Amino acid sequence: MTVVHNLHAVLGCAKRKWVLGLICVREDGHYYLEDGTYTVKISFQQLEYVEPDAFFTENSVILAEGHYDNDVFKLHQVYHPPLHANKSLKYKLNEQDYFGSYLKMSEQIESIFNNQNQQAISSKQPSEQDNLDPCIVVVSQVELDQAKHLSAIKTMLIGLESMRPEVIVLAGNFISAENNEMQTFDKFKSYFDQIL
Repeated sequence: MTVVHNLHAVLGCAKRKWVLGLICVREDGHYYLEDGTYTVKISFQQLEYVEPDAFFTENSVILAEGHYDNDVFKLHQVYHPPLHANKSLKYKLNEQDYFGSYLKMSEQIESIFNNQNQQAISSKQPSEQDNLDPCIVVVSQVELDQAKHLSAIKTMLIGLESMRPEVIVLAGNFISAENNEMQTFDKFKSYFDQIL
């Protein structure tokens, strides 16, 4: 098993470690690797292996093995992070609570529905609704040109009204793979207008 460390963990350690980070170029013209914990200057001089079919640019996320020496992380191997097929990724991510709010939010929703019937929820006082913790809703693989997706999104938004999430993020291509015609801006806008 390979352990992937954050960049802060490589500081002062001459032993080889795997890290995941974003390649960037700073004002000084040197390449750096950064993640949420630290930014470190990188060197390609001791590079032993690079994934042959890979293409790395600035702002690429890489999986790299290297060691830290003289304030520089010296890369030995560089790969793209492993990709997952869409179906297997959905299966692996299903019901995961990455932000730590799903359980708390579901308990709050459950208590609302257990204590009051549906009519009482719609006539609830604003002060009770304001007691809910803020949440972010992320929906991926959104295809707005599919009628079943539009109706599902509308149903979801109606259900989210009582929770009042701070942000709702819709991610995806917004057009299904079967629809290969060129879409104008007005057509895209009409898809979003149908949601509201």
